[in-house]
Amino acid sequence: MRPDQIEVLKQGAESGDTTSKLMYGLALVQGRFVAQDLKAGLGHIRESAAGGHPEAMFFLAVYQLDQGGKSPENLELARQLLEKAAYTGHVKSQIELAKSYLSGNYWPASDEQALMWMRFAAKEGQGVAYLLLGFFFLDRGMNQDAIHMMRLAERAGEKHVAEVIQESLDGLKDEGFTEDLEGYALKVIAQTLGREAETLAGLLPELEKDPSAAAAKTLSVMHDYGYGTPINPVKSTEWLGIAADRGDAEARHFHNERKRVGYLGEGEKSQ
Repeated sequence: MRPDQIEVLKQGAESGDTTSKLMYGLALVQGRFVAQDLKAGLGHIRESAAGGHPEAMFFLAVYQLDQGGKSPENLELARQLLEKAAYTGHVKSQIELAKSYLSGNYWPASDEQALMWMRFAAKEGQGVAYLLLGFFFLDRGMNQDAIHMMRLAERAGEKHVAEVIQESLDGLKDEGFTEDLEGYALKVIAQTLGREAETLAGLLPELEKDPSAAAAKTLSVMHDYGYGTPINPVKSTEWLGIAADRGDAEARHFHNERKRVGYLGEGEKSQ
């Protein structure tokens, strides 16, 4: 930002533009090219958030967590702001929610919620989300899934992942672990589908034409873990619902659980 842009941002903020409100508010909060005014700055940022700007919601949530103390009211306000931003696809909010639910620092720890937000962030191709998923699975002894997620993080450009993968593999050697990601994925799919599949390639369109509940549940697993297709929690839940509608009791149970923990927000539901 340049000093001559401040007046333009101020005019935009006064006219109601949410991005201008956010940027002018941040300038006031930080005292950049304008006299610092925390109260006025936060006021502009709150107006931006009220207008639906996800970055403004994220800023206010983090500010609330850092400065507002840990009263139930402050924590609930921060959670609501982060969730509202996260459901618009705001990756930083998704990652913040995932980390918070993993650590239990602000809200009770919840694997279901942490996994949900990590997968949403992974859907956007975020390497850090794949890496978080990798550590999540590694901590729970799901080693093959952990290495798979770390490989996805590596492909997404996350730095130093190769070293983390090698350290993880070195630690698993004594268990007779071998890295055969496709073979493992096919084994998981075979257990879900009830029959063998030779390769992941071409399996998706074949299953999409299959009217069985097993096929729908398999598609849900593939979209959940990124087997032969990018991770997509929306499509995963859609196929889980189809499997439930086709009479699969286990799919119905897990689909109901996802609804119970708010797995999909209004902005993420399949149309």
